[in-house]
Amino acid sequence: MFMVAAFLPRWVVALLGVCCAILAEMFSSLPPSLLRLGFEILALGGCGLFVCELNRNRRLTLQVEARLKAMVETSPAAIGLWMGVASSNWPITLPRLARPA
Repeated sequence: MFMVAAFLPRWVVALLGVCCAILAEMFSSLPPSLLRLGFEILALGGCGLFVCELNRNRRLTLQVEARLKAMVETSPAAIGLWMGVASSNWPITLPRLARPA
């Protein structure tokens, strides 16, 4: 379930978590319990949505890094700013995306 969370929409991931929890409850050797079913739904659905958001944030970060890298490489103002920041004694290190790979 967690591997497909990177590719499916959020509502499908939540629905898949509910389905997995119901299947786990059906095939459990323990007596049926609504409390356990609720916790399984919460755990599986929550973890799936967490993985979905992690992948979404990673994708957005990579897009922003690519845009900023393109801007720094093509803009004369950004190049001038880059040279000014590189020559000053700032305690802040330059971002990883501005350095050549």
